[in-house]
Amino acid sequence: MRLGAVSQTLMAGRGARSRDLRDPWLVVGAVSVTVTVSYGVLQYAFGVLLPSMQQDLGWSRTEVTGAFSVALLVSAAAGLFVGPLLDRRSPRLLMTTGAAAAALLVVGWSRVQTVAGLYLVFAALGVTMATLLYEPVFTVVTRWFFARRRAALTTVTLVGATASLIFSPLTERLEASLGWRDTLVVLAAILAVVAVPLHALVLRSAPNGALTEPREQGGTSRRLLSSAPFWFLTAAFALASFSTYAILVHLVSLLIGSGRAPAFAAFAVGLLGLSQLPGRLVLGLLGRRVGPAALPAAVFGLGAAALVLLAAERSDWAAIIFAVGFGASNGMATLLRATLVADLWGRERYGSVLAAVSAPYKVARAAAPVGAALLAALGGYTMLLWILAAGTATAAVAGRLAVARARVPITP
Repeated sequence: MRLGAVSQTLMAGRGARSRDLRDPWLVVGAVSVTVTVSYGVLQYAFGVLLPSMQQDLGWSRTEVTGAFSVALLVSAAAGLFVGPLLDRRSPRLLMTTGAAAAALLVVGWSRVQTVAGLYLVFAALGVTMATLLYEPVFTVVTRWFFARRRAALTTVTLVGATASLIFSPLTERLEASLGWRDTLVVLAAILAVVAVPLHALVLRSAPNGALTEPREQGGTSRRLLSSAPFWFLTAAFALASFSTYAILVHLVSLLIGSGRAPAFAAFAVGLLGLSQLPGRLVLGLLGRRVGPAALPAAVFGLGAAALVLLAAERSDWAAIIFAVGFGASNGMATLLRATLVADLWGRERYGSVLAAVSAPYKVARAAAPVGAALLAALGGYTMLLWILAAGTATAAVAGRLAVARARVPITP
């Protein structure tokens, strides 16, 4: 009897260890799928449906796109509360509720009749974005991993990068068959059917042992958030974000204004998005071999070099090289933001710190389309490109300073 009990205990222990090995990657698989669907429905569908919404509702482009900017700003503010909450509690209830609420709000979006109604829906969608997009997903994954954290985050961002490739054409086909309102109902159903059960069934708190690592860095939260490395890193990502979203919005107009055909301009934008995938893969595979301070300098430096090329030369070959280089830099920057916060300051307060780093990033993202348009109106697209290049080069310097002045070694 005693030997049998010991045997059962050993078998149970092995089963528990086996589950502990499987569970982190099960979480990675689940959130990789849900974040892809969330980005596809809550972000990429908007751009595809914008012309039909504008024509049907009779509102100006500024009025319609302003709602999306409001969602981004609300998401930045809400993230400052969501991040600390995920540091303390299980993500299951928060992210399941966020997915359900987002699906209902997308249905509400499909029925808007007034500008005020559109803005109210998107303000509420901004709250749900803070519970569904990369920041909360990065927090969940980071709390499950230490030694293989970079591999896990690379997996999430590689899968997430397919959101535009899947949902842009899907949304276009649905809109052509059903109209924009019924398309949103279908997309809401997809979001609900995929994200709600996966969050409810798979997500849970990481076991206490998963958060044990050689050191948790950075002192108190107040001291960390007032430190020079934190502000250098925050400035780096905000500057790079402004450049990225200015280019995403204005690249087609810029290339057409430079004499390129509309079809070629659309191809360049698609190539820019596609190039994020190899960029993230390269960073995931080679990031550990590059010096920690050199990594942000290399990522943002590549983006600055691509902008300099396009500012000086607008030929077809230059536009293609720009799209590949700038797209790869943008893809790397997303993964870098996920990994560098944990590398510098550990995982215990990762959600809080990532939310604080990401808030100015999101504000810059929301301001970029209008800000870039004003700069282009004042001095043309060439001046805009040189300004963006200077800002991205400054991001490279700021990122290097953030790591160099952190005064703690990067975790292995």
